[in-house]
Amino acid sequence: MSRPSQPRPLRILFVCVGNSCRSQMAEALARHLAGSQVAAYSAGSSPLGRIVAPTYEVMAEIGIGLDGQWSKGLADVPAANADVTVTMGCEVFCPVPADYRGKIVEWNIPDPYLSGLESYRAVRDQIEHELRELFKAHNIIPAAATRSGPPPAPGEDWGAT
Repeated sequence: MSRPSQPRPLRILFVCVGNSCRSQMAEALARHLAGSQVAAYSAGSSPLGRIVAPTYEVMAEIGIGLDGQWSKGLADVPAANADVTVTMGCEVFCPVPADYRGKIVEWNIPDPYLSGLESYRAVRDQIEHELRELFKAHNIIPAAATRSGPPPAPGEDWGAT
């Protein structure tokens, strides 16, 4: 007797400029809220090379860690396999691969880099709101994270399905 197959998780790529603030928050929040219903990744069009301290701080305030996440570029993630690519704001340059078949969604979220903690908190909360709307559109029921451990390593394939 065969077991019913589990639906494939929605593959989401979050892109901002430095991959040090907004897209990192979105990746962590998506995993926390949707668990195994999503495969979340983030990248920067011009990665800073580190996640800035206020990003860690405002996520810790709501009990979400960034363990295993790091600042990376678009070449470090399987962008062509994303079902949805979310660009975080107007200044984001996100070249999509020629064979990209997913959907591109633009969120106009201000970059809090070099701003105070209140800006980071406002951005975090705006990202959570946008995520909940995205999840509704894809019939994902937000819940506590069901997946544990660090995100996949660079270059790990999301699968071709």
